[in-house]
Amino acid sequence: MNKLFPLIVIFLTLESRVSYANHLLSDKSSFEAGTSNLPVADRKKQVHARFVHDLQTGKKITIVTMGTSLTGGGYRWVDIMMTDWLDKNFPGQVTLFNEGVGASASSVGPGGNSELSGLGKLPVVLSHNPDVVFIEFGTNDAYLPYNISLNDSKKNLETMINTILKENPKAEIILATMNCCKDNPIVPDASSSRPRLDLYYNGYRRIAKARNLILLDYYPEWLRLMQDDSARFDKLVPDGVHPSLEAYRTILLPILRKTLDPEYSTNPSLREKEE
Repeated sequence: MNKLFPLIVIFLTLESRVSYANHLLSDKSSFEAGTSNLPVADRKKQVHARFVHDLQTGKKITIVTMGTSLTGGGYRWVDIMMTDWLDKNFPGQVTLFNEGVGASASSVGPGGNSELSGLGKLPVVLSHNPDVVFIEFGTNDAYLPYNISLNDSKKNLETMINTILKENPKAEIILATMNCCKDNPIVPDASSSRPRLDLYYNGYRRIAKARNLILLDYYPEWLRLMQDDSARFDKLVPDGVHPSLEAYRTILLPILRKTLDPEYSTNPSLREKEE
């Protein structure tokens, strides 16, 4: 059983715990199949991002972000990462290409245009010769109208990873789970159209573990917030799907920094100052 499983379950209500556990058991084989022999760049356990060390030594890097409207829409987590951290701490060292596309999934693009899907964007991503690639498609892979199965989501993610590493074996790939969703008057089916979202995110966790990739696991914190302070969640995610920039600043950025940046994770005074 994945060691991260108890950390996720702890945030769930008693009723949802049972449902969540049953889902994981029933779908375990679809996510574990084929992961044991996947290539990894480095068998040594990764704790922090290589690109952060490179920036701290004065190197310039190119970052490419791939994902849904959470990455490439009106309110983008990428903007907060850049303005509140990278551009501020490492001015002039980071070149960013945001290849996120609203309404896209790993194999489905907006309006049925597959060239704007995660797989379809790979030629553009590779043309940037990235040092780092962030990937998040779980939110829309889980969207029922797109008809992407759990196993297809996993296969598509593996294809993206394999293609990037084949072209550039030194590229650092960072996976991410994003926020939970909640039905509301603006998007009435924000959550109900993604009934197995947790399992799609669990696919990202399994692949990150199998391939020794860094995972930015935001979902548990968003789920805790929704369950413990629904009013605040509604304020930070007003349509039930897309967090505001302030939400990314207060919820997402601290987790991103703690996961990627060794100085931030080990220096309480720095965290208190910036948070």
